[in-house]
Amino acid sequence: MVEIVTEHHALASLEAEWDELAHRFANPFLTHACCYTAAQAFTPPGRLAVYVLRDRHGIRAAAPLHIVGDGGDKKLVHLAHTLREPLGLLYRDEESLEILLKALLKAPWPLMLDRMDSEMPEAAALHRLQSRRRLTNFRFAGGSYWVPLEGRDFAALEASMSKDKRSKMRNYRRKADGMGKVEFLAHAPGPDDIDDFLKEFFRVESQGWKGRTGAAIQGRPDQVHFYTEFPRRLARQNALRLFEMRVDGVMIAGRIAADLTGKLWELKIGYDERFAACRPGLLLTHETLRHACELGRDGYEFLGYTEDWERFWAPSERHYECYRSYPLSTRGAWSLATDAFRFAAARARTRFASARG
Repeated sequence: MVEIVTEHHALASLEAEWDELAHRFANPFLTHACCYTAAQAFTPPGRLAVYVLRDRHGIRAAAPLHIVGDGGDKKLVHLAHTLREPLGLLYRDEESLEILLKALLKAPWPLMLDRMDSEMPEAAALHRLQSRRRLTNFRFAGGSYWVPLEGRDFAALEASMSKDKRSKMRNYRRKADGMGKVEFLAHAPGPDDIDDFLKEFFRVESQGWKGRTGAAIQGRPDQVHFYTEFPRRLARQNALRLFEMRVDGVMIAGRIAADLTGKLWELKIGYDERFAACRPGLLLTHETLRHACELGRDGYEFLGYTEDWERFWAPSERHYECYRSYPLSTRGAWSLATDAFRFAAARARTRFASARG
């Protein structure tokens, strides 16, 4: 039987059995540390709706969801939806997944599952479980890059880069050296040793377009809470890695990463645009990959969405799907119409911006 966890303290109590299941999925955004911190940061009281299937051995499957929107526009979405990262569900086997999905499809609200890996069983199961009582839609949800490292040292990784990109990397490093004393630092801190780094990192991340547009972490209290508490929880598990580039002792680029299941996972990166001429984000990534090779990690996951600069290291690509399901009811029809209007408005804004050049 599937139960719905609606209280934060009840979600907190599931940590051990939750992570026993989450470990096999190799995604930091499905860990209890992420889901519980996201619930604290983004979910007000009365909005938690975590679907959990259990047996005598523990959790068989779980959907870390909450309710967003008001009135007729309420929806079920992932707890970490606002981060726009690759997400998914937890399940012990495909039978458990199917039981969980059937329970979700009986919910009175529209269901929005964003950025599911196209090669994982969730997408195939949802394609198969069509219901006559709901309108469903799938669409491509972008991709993310990752760099396979298993069996390669850093020299081999550099050799896989094009000659032009290796030359550009050397040129950026010369420019950085011309600005002052350059240092690249890597940390595996404890939970009480991250506050100074985060204070500097939030400052650096806001020195650019994110600060100008209001997208920077430090301008949003919920994001500050998440990107403070999630790293702290990772640090308690010795799974937090922090990277920084400094010039004359001042941080000009920083990265928060998780070290889980044999890979490094990029959680957040930022750089000071005043130093853009030396491409500090690229240089720091290059040194982060060197560190990953020295640690013997199997890969580096960029997460987020594919960006051209990530192609420097000849990455592989993962593809994602978004799933939308609306109940055949007044509530569902209203939500579908609202979403269609938003989508059309967004496309119109994009076309208008393109037309203006």
